[in-house]
Order: sequence, then structure tokens, then C-alpha cells
Amino acid sequence: MSEFKLRSDEAITPPTWTLRDIQYLPRDTATDTLETAKYGLILGSLAGYAKYNSRNNLTSAKAPLVFLPKGITAKLLFDALLVSARSGFTVGVGAGIFQFTKSVSSNLREKDDSRNTFYGAMSGIAFGAAAAGKGPAFIVSTSLLCASAAAFVDWTGGWGTPEASIKRDLFAMQPYDARTDEVKETQGRWEVVGRKPFSAAQEYFGKDSILFRVSVLLVTIVCYFSKSPTAPATEAPLHPLRPLRWGHLNFLHTTDTHGWYAGHFNQKQYSANWGDFVSFALHMRSHADAARSDLLLIDTGDKHDGNGLSDATAPNGLISTPIFIKQDYDLITLGNHELYLAESSIQEYEQVASHFGDRYVGTNVDFIMENGTAVPFGSRYRYFQTPNRGLNVLALGVLFDFNRFNERTVVHPISELVQQEWFVQSMLDFLHEPVDVIVVFGHIPVSHDWWELTLLHGELRKYFPDTKIQYFGGHSHIRDFSVFDDNSTALQAGRFCETVGWLSVNFTGENDLKGTYDRKYIDFNLNSFMFHSKKTLETFHTRTGLELTTHIAQKRRDLGLETVLGQVHRNYFMDYVPFSHPRNIYHMLSTTILPTLKVSSDASHSRIIIINTGSVRYDLYKGPYTKDTNFIVSPFKNNWNYIPQVPRSLALKIEEKLNNQSYILSRATAKEVDLLRLLPPHKSSRLMKEGANGRITPDGLNDITEQQYLAIAHQKLSKGYVTHDDFGEDGDDTIHIPRIEFPIPNVAVAKQLSGDDTVDVVFYDFIQPYILWALAELTVGQVKKDFLPHFYGNETISGLLQAYVQNVGDL
Repeated sequence: MSEFKLRSDEAITPPTWTLRDIQYLPRDTATDTLETAKYGLILGSLAGYAKYNSRNNLTSAKAPLVFLPKGITAKLLFDALLVSARSGFTVGVGAGIFQFTKSVSSNLREKDDSRNTFYGAMSGIAFGAAAAGKGPAFIVSTSLLCASAAAFVDWTGGWGTPEASIKRDLFAMQPYDARTDEVKETQGRWEVVGRKPFSAAQEYFGKDSILFRVSVLLVTIVCYFSKSPTAPATEAPLHPLRPLRWGHLNFLHTTDTHGWYAGHFNQKQYSANWGDFVSFALHMRSHADAARSDLLLIDTGDKHDGNGLSDATAPNGLISTPIFIKQDYDLITLGNHELYLAESSIQEYEQVASHFGDRYVGTNVDFIMENGTAVPFGSRYRYFQTPNRGLNVLALGVLFDFNRFNERTVVHPISELVQQEWFVQSMLDFLHEPVDVIVVFGHIPVSHDWWELTLLHGELRKYFPDTKIQYFGGHSHIRDFSVFDDNSTALQAGRFCETVGWLSVNFTGENDLKGTYDRKYIDFNLNSFMFHSKKTLETFHTRTGLELTTHIAQKRRDLGLETVLGQVHRNYFMDYVPFSHPRNIYHMLSTTILPTLKVSSDASHSRIIIINTGSVRYDLYKGPYTKDTNFIVSPFKNNWNYIPQVPRSLALKIEEKLNNQSYILSRATAKEVDLLRLLPPHKSSRLMKEGANGRITPDGLNDITEQQYLAIAHQKLSKGYVTHDDFGEDGDDTIHIPRIEFPIPNVAVAKQLSGDDTVDVVFYDFIQPYILWALAELTVGQVKKDFLPHFYGNETISGLLQAYVQNVGDL
């Protein structure tokens, strides 16, 4: 534009005007903001890439990027783009906030002057400082200093000569109302007189223009209190972290992953995925090599039944198994969930055991070939030497006495194993070989009250009285660490990809147990992984890990696991609230979901429905109810059976009999039914360790006072694991507020009773032996013939839950 209309029709060419001749017209806030943000995005991206390049020398090689020179990987280029995009986003948003605040201030004040620049710079710089993870003092002082400097430069004439500034202002806005071609009054920069009244601006923008004022206030508050989502975890951990102590021999342990390889979307402290874990292990191996120590990775079984990624296929694990084996384990074995179905065992033997070769050890489990021949499920043992220190390791992989194995497998109880000829002869043979440490890893709890492990330890000590024996366990879904003797400890790493267990062992120079051993339970998240591997967000991810992360996300989409089936409006917990609480998941199932089970055509309408509490695997969180939620909450595909026309008085006693915890703890003889199996694994473990009288104490609070607990709570820590084991309460790598766990019974019951003298007893077929046992105990004799079970239906708990969410939707 070369000519502008002023107070007269005379055309004047700038810069012969003064600023006093320019009248105010409202700014186009949206256009100004987007334009400024665009240039900020471009400049920020370039600056971010330049910074990353200066650290990693991406463009120092002469070869074209299509042919990556040695040391320049696709991962580095991906990381560079990631850093560049993040930097561009941050600068772009900051620039947009600057221009938005400046334009809004101009429109509210109806003046275009340096004060608006001050307000805009204050907001934009505050956002930038907050995005960099700085504290409140730094944010306030820096934004004030920079905003004052920007306003002063603008007041003195802008970023060039006064004439250039005038040109800038003239070309930035029209000095007259283009809609009416009407000439307006002018005003000076700091001149109050001549301002149009606010009512005029209100009329121009509409009666709701007061929202502009609110916007400025909200932008300031958000910028001031915002925290960077991308600040390197090694510099600013989300929670206080305890460091790991390295030894001569170190271990990373996982167990009971149950298909959770995509991470926990509703729990940030367990949000890392299997690709992140692969990257973490690679970095830890590098640290071990650099320190000339050894690191062994161990897994102790149960790889599916608990998550859609593993359970939405037939057979279970069809997609998740190839994901799992991307981790380079040194020792691996199987759990009971690999043995329920023949198809699962075949998959485990042909894919997992064959992939790992002699690293897959099944000391007391056989696989039955198609011709009926029994062969070891993997190796019987593994004898090897560590790569860095040359330690001689003898490894055994064992499973607890599991008697519900399928027709293609056989489990030999440990009590029989230690008497078998091959086992005895092997132990005698190794007396003539150098053995620095025996590693016994298996799907078996490591708590002192699990007699099978105690028996095995006693037998091994007959052959190796002074050798270090290190145990790794599983199955009971808890974090645990036990001391067996001065040269033997045992570690167990929780469940569901919530935990990576860490153990270090020194072989010389230490005279006490805590000096020899160090155990930690690492929360399964990027923050912990980066902290312990001494990496930042820019340097943590490996090419293998990133490719696996992408693969997992794609497979979840292929399976439709993110398909939203409905909405859940509140959280429902297994044991974080009392059993009778409305937010308890068993209470919700008993009162709301189980009564919707379709009545069998041959059954009466008066019934009680019994499920074991172990049929629920995880909490139900508010938010979208997806296909994945079905498998997370209750993955089991059981059928319903029922016993018709049981006398009412007898049927109502079944619940009390199955929930008799004093009987559970006695576990008197092998002939009696083990009611512990009705509970979720982590609850049965707690009962065995702590007893069942009254309310279970908050995990980890056994030895601290209420005042100490309140002091911890005031540190604004998140709730999480506070594990109490044989070494104390400092094993968790992340310091949390203890979670309170309430006791839950063995079974939950829904009652739909009329005035009938008899009722139908409906139950999951998994617990049929327990129902028949209870009836036999209650009738003091044999179960009557008319108490024989019949088929009732095949609707699963998850199916009932899904139908309710979709059709009723008031959970």
C-alpha cells in the first residue's frame, strides 16, 4: 500500500508522518497470532536441529544422508527430527502467546504502544521458561527482565530507526476504518486523552468482549504454573529416585508380564512399553561392559492372560509372543499360564523355547511330542560362563507343583525332582566343575512360607554348602526379597510390566549381606529407565526399541483394542477401598453386573451367582471402555455351571464356607482344597505373609508410626508400591506414598432370591471343585446325586460388563 487516508484527502507518503497521526484500529488477533506462531515454529525447529547437530555431528560426514555414514544411524536422525519438532513447537507456542497477549491488550486498551509489547513478552517468555522446566523464581525474574528490555526497545522506535518503525506500524494496520472508509481520530503512544471509550470497543467486538480480559489472565496463570512435558527425566525426575548399586554380577528380572507390553495407559508410573524396556536393557548392558561387570536378564514366566495384546488372538499370545522375544534374555522359563491349554504349550515350545535355545530352561517340566515321547521343556539346566568376569554359572528353571497342566505337558513336583536320578547325578557331576554361583529361577514365590523352594534350597545345600545361590521367583504377583542364608537371597519382580527387578552381587570385599547384595524394584516407566541408564530423552531410545514401539502400536490398531465400546464414569478398585464400598469392583459386579446373567432355560429364577475374586485381574478405570478393557479386567473364558434346586438354607452357607480364612491359613493336608487359589495372586500372597485377622495393613507401613506416615503424605508423592521385605523398606526405586490395601474375600456372590425353599447355585466352572467341596463339608458326607452340576451359559464376566456399559452405560 503506497497511500493512506488521514484527516484530509491529501495523500502523504511515509515516513513524513509522526506516530501521533496514526489512529487506533482493532488488531486481527487470530491472524496476528497464527502468523507470529508460524515464524516461531520455523525458527525454533531450525534452532533445535542446529543444537542437536552440534552435539552429535549429524552433518559432519560427506556422504549423503541416504547412505548413512558409520556412526550416523536412522535413530539419530529420528531423534534429531524429534528434538527439532519439540523445539519448534515450544518456540511457536511461545511466539503465539506473545502475539496473542499483545494483540488482546491492544484491543482492550485501544492503544498500540510498548505496554502491549511488555505484556506479550512477559507471557511468552514465562511460557518458554516453564517449558524448559525452570522454577517459579527463574520464570518471574527472566520474564520481567526480557519483557522490560523488549518494551524499551519498542518504545525507542522498534527494532530499527524511528522511521523504519513508523513504516512498520503504517504497513501493519490501516489508519482508517476500511469497512466504512471513515477517518478516525489519532492518539499518541502514551497519551490517555483521545482514547475511545471502552463502550465503543465493546460495541465493535460485541457485548462478550470481556472474555479478552479473562483470556489474558488465564494465559498468564497457565504459563506460570505449567511444567515441561519433555524435560529430561535425568535432570528433573517426576519422583525422588533411589540409585542402583552395581556389583560384580548384576541381574534384571521380569515375571508375570501377562501381555502388558504396550504399557499402562491409565497409570503413568507403569507407562513404558516393551520397546522402551528393550532400549533400557541395551543401555544397561553397555554400562556393565564399560565397568567390566556382568549383567544377566531373566524372565520367570506367565506371558499372556491379562491384556488384549496377548488375549485378543487365538491362540493367546499369537501376536504378543513375537513381541516378547525381542528382549534378549539370558535365562528364561515358563509359568502355569503357558500350561493350561495345549495350544499355548505348543506355541511356547515351538516359538519361545526354540528361539532362546539352551537359555530356555525347564528343569521339572516335560513337553509331550506328537508321537507321545516326553522331552525336556527346553534345557534341564544351563552351565555357562559370564562374558566379562568369567563367572561360572549353573542355572536351573523350576515351576511350582502345578497339577492342572494339559495333555501335552507334565510337571514334576520339586519334591520328586530332587530325587530323580538325572538330577542327583548332575549335582554330583558339578561337584567336579567350577561353580561360582547357582541361579535358580522359576515360576514360584520366593516367600519363606513357600515350602517347595525351602525344600529345594535344602537339597542344593547338601551338594553346595558354601556356594552363592541366587533365586528369582514369580506367580504371586508381588514385589518380594527373601534372605535364605548368608550366601543366598531371592528376588521377585511383581506383575503386569509394573516392575523390573534389580539385583547386584559382589563376590569379594564385603562382609555383610547388605554390602554383598543390593536389590531394587524399578517402576516400569521412562523416567526410571532414563535415570538408571543415565540417558536423556534425546539419547535413550534405540533403533530396535523404537521399531518395536511402533510395531506394538500398529498391532494394537490391527486388533482394534482402542475401539471405544462405552464410557465408565468412575474408578472401581479391587482392594483400594473396602469390599462393601460402592467403588469396589466386586461390589459393583455383585450388585449390578452379575444379576444381568441370562437365566438358563431349564433353571428357576431364584438363584445365587458365585465368582471367585481371582476371576478379576485388574482395576476398572474411568474413561473410555475399550475392547482392551475386557481383557484387562477379566480375561478368562470360563463357562457357567449350576446346581439346581439346592435347599435355600444350604446354598446360603456356601459363601461363608468358601470365605473361611482361618481354614485357608491352616492348609492342613494335601487332600484338602487350597482355597487360596480363589483369590487374586497378590492377595493370597499377602495373606500367607501377614495373616488374615482383620484389616490388612497398608503395604510397607508395618514398622512406622501414623505421624511418620502423615509426614510422608505431605511430601506430595504419588501413591505406589512401598515394599517391605527382608532388607527393609528401601527397595523401591521410586519413593511413593504407601497404598492401603483392604482385605477381600475368596468369593463374591450376587443373590436373586424369592420365597422359594430351593435356589439354583450358579458359578464359574473354574471353581466347581470348590463348590462341590463346600457342599460336601456342609452336608457332612458325600455330595448327593441331585447336586450334580449342569451347564448354565457361556457369557463371560467381561462380556456381561461390556453389554452393560454399551446398553445401560451408568457405571
